[in-house]
Amino acid sequence: MIRLGLIGAGRWGRVYIESIKRLPELRLARVASRNPETAARVGPDTTVEPDWRAVAQAPDLKGVIIATPPATHAEIALAAIEVGMPVLVEKPLALDVESAATIRQAAVAHKSFVMVEHTHLFHPAFRALKELGAPLGRLRRIDSEAGNHGPFRPDTPVLWDWGAHDVAMALDLVGRMPVELSAKRTQSESRAEGQGENLEIELVFPEGIEARICLGNLFATKRRTLAAQFERATLVYDDLAPAKLTLHPPGSDGRQEPGEPLAIADTRPLDVALREFAEAILAERDDTHSLDLGVAVVSVLAALEEKLS
Repeated sequence: MIRLGLIGAGRWGRVYIESIKRLPELRLARVASRNPETAARVGPDTTVEPDWRAVAQAPDLKGVIIATPPATHAEIALAAIEVGMPVLVEKPLALDVESAATIRQAAVAHKSFVMVEHTHLFHPAFRALKELGAPLGRLRRIDSEAGNHGPFRPDTPVLWDWGAHDVAMALDLVGRMPVELSAKRTQSESRAEGQGENLEIELVFPEGIEARICLGNLFATKRRTLAAQFERATLVYDDLAPAKLTLHPPGSDGRQEPGEPLAIADTRPLDVALREFAEAILAERDDTHSLDLGVAVVSVLAALEEKLS
């Protein structure tokens, strides 16, 4: 059983708590939280610490999960990396390129494994899309749409909150950085709880591969789709539909017809991420594959932020 620590017991931190309870190979040994309700949520076998430093460098842990606001990720990750602690950090890795690069440099120097939890990269439907798309010829275009009415976060801009997922999926599918990019606001609204806005993003990759991303927190209903157009067919990942992955004719963006449903494993993506983090700990991995993608996502988001400003 692998003893893990969790830093942050907010909305997504609580999802981690429930996920770890489902996985018998993992034990949540320590949680950093100042919420008085956390102790009852985790149970008597988990120590609740008010100071995150007591978890980040705890000698009795095999790994640490960071589920705090993105602006705090770098400081916490660097403290854990300093003692060689494996780290699973929520997306985005950081809110600026310098912080992301500093995390990578420290991880390499201390041979500490760092995984970035871009949730949809661990979804069985997205992974099946990558596998099934390989024999369908060249990838030509990606169209994705993601958002909801809210949340309005004072600590994380919409681009970095929703956009981190779609940029990560596009970079993962193409396997290269974009050579051109653009971004514009299509709707903007100031609220007491945070900024609301919808965005349109375009990424152009080598060989003319294009990715068009619509995202925001001012949509009427929740959306989470990605259509990957290959030469011989289109595959559509829809996390909110009963059929998470469907096959469509070539040239389609998946909107004209329902498509052919494809069988997908019924596994929660966060459970997949946690199991792979545990496997990396047991194997004593120190590669930077996930971390490099996390840094690349931050780099693209920072460039898009400049376009918006």
